[in-house]
Amino acid sequence: MGLLRTWIAAIGARMAGPESLSYCLARGGVSFDDRLTQSARRALFKNNVNYVEFEPHAYCNRTCRFCPNSSGERRINKQMLRRDIHSKVLSELREIGYAGTVAYARYCEPMAHEETFDLIGEARRSLPAAYLKIISNGDYLTQEKIVRLQKTGLDFLAVSLYLPDSVPWSAAAALKEIQAFSNRVGVACRIRHSPATGVFADFEVEGMTMDARCLDFGLGRHGFDRGQSVEWLTDARFVRTDPCPFVFRNFTMDYDGNVMPCCNLRSDIPQHAPFVLGNVGTSSIFDIYAGRKSIQWRRGLADFSAKSGPCRTCKDASLHSWTDRLAVAAWNAARR
Repeated sequence: MGLLRTWIAAIGARMAGPESLSYCLARGGVSFDDRLTQSARRALFKNNVNYVEFEPHAYCNRTCRFCPNSSGERRINKQMLRRDIHSKVLSELREIGYAGTVAYARYCEPMAHEETFDLIGEARRSLPAAYLKIISNGDYLTQEKIVRLQKTGLDFLAVSLYLPDSVPWSAAAALKEIQAFSNRVGVACRIRHSPATGVFADFEVEGMTMDARCLDFGLGRHGFDRGQSVEWLTDARFVRTDPCPFVFRNFTMDYDGNVMPCCNLRSDIPQHAPFVLGNVGTSSIFDIYAGRKSIQWRRGLADFSAKSGPCRTCKDASLHSWTDRLAVAAWNAARR
C-alpha cells in the first residue's frame, strides 16, 4: 500500500509543476528524516523550497477585519527585521544557488518603511537568479516609488486593494477602487479578469510585473481564518483532510527572525507561539527546515487524514489541479 501511494505521487509529480501537491508528496519522503548530514540538509532545502518569505518589519497601517491585524497592535509595533539576520539568510541562500521566489510581505505593509528598498537591493545583489516579490496594500505607493522598486531589482509588485468596511463588495466597486489607485499612482492598467468575487488588473511598468486585485473577503469568499486567529472566519464544523504543500515548499520568517510552518501562523500571536520552528538569527535555514519540529509538521500534513490544531479549520492551499484530485481519490482508495 505504501508503494502504491509513492507511485501515485510520483506519477502526479511528472504531470505537475513544483506548486502542486503531487510534486510535494513525491519529494516528501526524504523530508521525514532528521538524521541528515549538513550537505543533505542543504540539498533537502534546495530541492524542495521555492518560496522564501521575509517580514521586513512589524508595522501595518491597516486594521482589516479579515486579518489578525484587526486588533490594532501592528499599528503600534515598529520593530524592524535586523539587517544582519536578513544578510545571514541571503548568504545561506546564495550558498545553494537559490533561484526561487523571495517575497517581502507577511502581516506588515512593506512599503511603510524606506529600508525595504535596501532589502530588495541587497537581495538582488546576493541572489541574481531569484524572483523578488513584494505584496503591498498600495497605500504608500507612488509613481516614483514604483520606478525605484523596478530599478532596485524587484521582479513583481503585487498590490492588494481593499474596499472600506462601509462599502459592500461588488465588481463595480472593485473596478472603481482599482481605477482610483491607477489614477493616483499615474500608471495605466488593464483589467485582466472580473469574476463574481474579485477583480484583477495588470499595470504597465517596463521591466517589472505589477498587478492589483480587489477581492471579496466576505465569509466563504477569499478570506482564511489564519490559524483560527480570525474567529468570524473560523468554520468550526469544517475539518481539513487535504494535505498541505506549504510546509514542504515555503520558508516563512517573521520580523523577529522566528520561522513559522506557514504564512497563516504568526509567532507574536500567543496561540501560535508554540508553533515556532526556530529562529534564523541563531540557527541556519537548513537546520530549521530539516529539524524535528519541521518534520513533525510535514508528517502531519502529508496524508489525507483529519488535521488537528490550527490546521483543522484551514481552507488555504486546497486541492485544485486534476492531478492532485486524482491523487486524492487514488490515495483514499488505497487506504480502504
